[in-house]
Amino acid sequence: MSRRREILQQAHGLHERDQQALIDQQSEIYEERYATAINHVSLTYNFFRQKHAALIASLVPVRTTLLQTLSSIFPIEPLEPKDLLFTIVTVPLPVPFSSSEPAPPLSLPGQPSFNDETVAGALGLVAQVLQLVSAYMGYTLTYPVTCIGSRSLIKDPISAMMGPRKSVPILLHSGEALT
Repeated sequence: MSRRREILQQAHGLHERDQQALIDQQSEIYEERYATAINHVSLTYNFFRQKHAALIASLVPVRTTLLQTLSSIFPIEPLEPKDLLFTIVTVPLPVPFSSSEPAPPLSLPGQPSFNDETVAGALGLVAQVLQLVSAYMGYTLTYPVTCIGSRSLIKDPISAMMGPRKSVPILLHSGEALT
């Protein structure tokens, strides 16, 4: 009986050793598969990174041509170099007279061609150029532009996310309040 127990203990020991060897072998296979997968991902990443760099490099001449064409379609030229006034497609561009002004003037003394309509038209052309340049260069504008000719819009999604502001009453000279 003791001989049987001894053989049974030896068999049990061999079984445990085989089980551990199997676990070790599975662990090695898992580590090899993991290393192979990491290597494959790394090679794939490097391949696509090189392909991306080549694609970006091939876009440079195309972008240059597009921007040169855009520059010839929408020329921006000086109107009054001493005053730093410019035109876009011969339409005068507005410029604030000082940094404290909130917006450019809607008319200029001595410039009858500079009025509300020309300012709106010039800013509409600038909006269109801005939208095209951002598309050609692959940039997303922080403030998206909607081109509608002289009524073009610049959207402010940051202020829109804040929600409507609480209305503040405005006091009139007569003492009445507007909300």
